Amino acid sequence: MHLSAEPLSVTLPPRAAIWVLGDGQARICAELDKLPTDVDLWERPDLMRPGGPMLNLWRLLSRDANWPESRPGGNDVGIAKTSKLIAAKRPRLAPILDSVVCDALGPVKDRWEAFAHAMIDPKRRDRIERAVPDGVEIGVLRAVDVVVVWMAGRHPRSDDSPPVAMQ
Repeated sequence: MHLSAEPLSVTLPPRAAIWVLGDGQARICAELDKLPTDVDLWERPDLMRPGGPMLNLWRLLSRDANWPESRPGGNDVGIAKTSKLIAAKRPRLAPILDSVVCDALGPVKDRWEAFAHAMIDPKRRDRIERAVPDGVEIGVLRAVDVVVVWMAGRHPRSDDSPPVAMQ
């Protein structure tokens, strides 16, 4: 497995990088093999459900990459790094999550389900795709990532305002 996350600016802590490229490699590849490369998040939300390969991969990267021994507090691979690593390998399935995006989504039980539900509407996807400048080759999920971060920066949420994703 090649750890190609440079375009998404991911730097793993040394302990986690050693595990990902060593002892964890076979387990990570096995979960990645269960995730298709030719479908979009809204087409296969079942892949994100508990016990599904996406959640298994998420747990491997965010919790199990704790080499050589488990330590309290985890492995310093938080939500943003984990989602960027997965998005680097499955950009059509994995939204990038960070504190800005999570705040923009507002309180939701399952972030992937919220993304999948929001993206089911073909008209909404079309509006997002039309917002991408000509000549820029990014998928609709990357466009959403950019728009949410941009909107959140332009319109910071107060406690009583609706999430950016709903505006």
